[in-house]
Amino acid sequence: MEDDWKKYIISGIFSAGITKTGIAPFVRVKTLMQIQSYHNTNNYKNLWGSLKYIMKNEGFIGLYKGNMINISKAIPNYCMKFTFNEYYIKYLLRKNGINKIGGLKFYNLLEAGIVTGVVQTTMVYPIDLVRTRIIQDRNMLGKDFSIRQCVKDIYTKRGLLSFYSGFLPAILSAPLYVGISLANYQYLRSQDNMLSNSFIAGGIAGVTSQTLTYPGDTIKKQLQINGMKEQKYTGLVDCVKSIYKQNKLKGFYRGFWINTLKAGPEIGLKFLVYEIVKTQL
Repeated sequence: MEDDWKKYIISGIFSAGITKTGIAPFVRVKTLMQIQSYHNTNNYKNLWGSLKYIMKNEGFIGLYKGNMINISKAIPNYCMKFTFNEYYIKYLLRKNGINKIGGLKFYNLLEAGIVTGVVQTTMVYPIDLVRTRIIQDRNMLGKDFSIRQCVKDIYTKRGLLSFYSGFLPAILSAPLYVGISLANYQYLRSQDNMLSNSFIAGGIAGVTSQTLTYPGDTIKKQLQINGMKEQKYTGLVDCVKSIYKQNKLKGFYRGFWINTLKAGPEIGLKFLVYEIVKTQL
């Protein structure tokens, strides 16, 4: 029992590295589509066209721009998420006098997931902000940023507070996303049918949770890059109004279908790798 945390952390590290590298090109395209309205550009209209545009201007390596910061964010993200959730579920099992997860109610699993999401989002948000800024293309910014340059630039603007730009929509949507994702996964895994498969359960959980929380993620990313070239938004409300004015409801769902295509395999692979490694330790 006392060594369980080591097992959860090692499994989380493997899951983060393998999953994020596998879906890196999709993550970059989705992010560029979400933030292009901030720069008043329209270079990223669909998946295939966006991939070709990146390849033409930045080469194959451009598809993986920001992947190291993706992995750097994912490792503490996954480790914290899996470890905290595993221990919180054990706490709920003891509290309710139950031996198996299948005995918990869905709202118990949702509670565990949301609490995990609050802790995880608060702790890794600065890394997520740096990742979003790094992942932009040189045509939007006029130059490339290294991680060191990016961190220095953020800190110079408003100090440590700058690393939490866009945190409000994140803390309102991310815990819900994590909660729904983990609750659905744990619930499906406890069922005695084909949906209990880690990959299938994770895929369903991922698509469901990301569909419900996608607009919040778009707003968060717009606020994360606000102030890089200009202070376009005065705050959360102004950002929401601007996105709606420019593209109506469609503006909140830029990159949604690419995200949906990647969400199932990504979340499914994340849970599958985690469970495989965990059982081997």
